[in-house]
Amino acid sequence: MSNVFQFPASTPLPDEDKTRDQKLFTAVKTAFFYTLNAVHFVLVVVMGLFMPILDKIMGLVIAYQFFRMLFLWKEPNVHAGWTFCAYLFGWAGLLLFLARWNPKKRNFSG
Repeated sequence: MSNVFQFPASTPLPDEDKTRDQKLFTAVKTAFFYTLNAVHFVLVVVMGLFMPILDKIMGLVIAYQFFRMLFLWKEPNVHAGWTFCAYLFGWAGLLLFLARWNPKKRNFSG
């Protein structure tokens, strides 16, 4: 009973591996937010210039998709309901992103 084998304890990662992983994560996070902020800037400029026109056009397109969905509801393999949902939620998501994204704070606090 005196021969007890000690299992090796888990060795922690060296500090340089942790800092390297943390630097990589920070670089990826920074690149992601720079890209997101650039997309936000382009969308704000384009939507700011063309919003009166785009608002009316998208209203008509979404209304058309709604009535198309009602007319083709029972048809197999048409998926008009999903198309309507994609247009509606895509437009609403775009407007929500433009209204709530804060590039300086990098969040949706407004």
